[in-house]
Amino acid sequence: MAKDIIHISELEAARDFAGVMERVREGAEVVIEKDAQPVAVIHAVGGRDETNGTEVATGLSATSKEFFATSTFEELALAQGVHPLTGTDGLAGGWPAGENIDEFIETTYQSRD
Repeated sequence: MAKDIIHISELEAARDFAGVMERVREGAEVVIEKDAQPVAVIHAVGGRDETNGTEVATGLSATSKEFFATSTFEELALAQGVHPLTGTDGLAGGWPAGENIDEFIETTYQSRD
């Protein structure tokens, strides 16, 4: 079954976006145009890919699915090669030895007043 393709102007889409979304949820594809030229297409995520007949679970690629998948802190740290701190020295971020961080903070606060 072919899906409905609806062509509307940007103005029509802006005036009745809720209606546009209702039509998309019903399975239509909405082409938004400016001066009779398409500028955007809105369609539901998922469904059937008309080009090859395969089921499409979401609009995300496999890489995107992995990115948005829920991971534990341990899994993220392992994937990024991050190791836990063993002391507080690493928190200074490599502050130059000759610089006084307290003076820097005080100067920063004074400059904001």
